Amino acid sequence: MLTAKHQHELEAARRYRTRATHDLGLGAAMDAIATDVRKRARGLSAVSAAWLAAVPGDLAEGAELVSFTKGVLTVRAPDAAARFGLDRFLRAGGETAIIRAASAVVRRVRVVL
Repeated sequence: MLTAKHQHELEAARRYRTRATHDLGLGAAMDAIATDVRKRARGLSAVSAAWLAAVPGDLAEGAELVSFTKGVLTVRAPDAAARFGLDRFLRAGGETAIIRAASAVVRRVRVVL
């Protein structure tokens, strides 16, 4: 039989020696993903209207706006031919038109495959 003092010490030791229980649910992960999606959508919405207004339909058809980070709009082209066409359009003044039409600060437009 333990005395009250020993019982108190034993309880104190148990508090320090127990392992923390981990949350095994998906709630926190889903919240983080939802926050990331909302943030990306807000960023892309600031430049998507300018993209649609400035880029001709045949060039914009297969292109996908991927991200808008630190003033760089990243666009994914479906193939090398579309990438070449977008590159020619941007160099011929299309990039300037997008920069002027966008409500956010766009420093450059990057085309990737």
